[in-house]
Amino acid sequence: MKGVQKLARERSKQAKVHNKKLRDCRVRFDSKHKRREESTLFITEGDSASGSITKSRDVETQAVFLYAESL
Repeated sequence: MKGVQKLARERSKQAKVHNKKLRDCRVRFDSKHKRREESTLFITEGDSASGSITKSRDVETQAVFLYAESL
């Protein structure tokens, strides 16, 4: 049973988040990667701001989330 639980925990950490508004990074804070403390999440408002940051970010440590409030 412990082996199954360990496998389930490992697989859940590797699961991808399917959110069209999130441009995820490869290294997350909750991982054991040596650069985990460098991870950053940018929250942007509007497509143009999101596009600019997404193109110029470090894909290893910087994630971008597009926040669009409906009026």
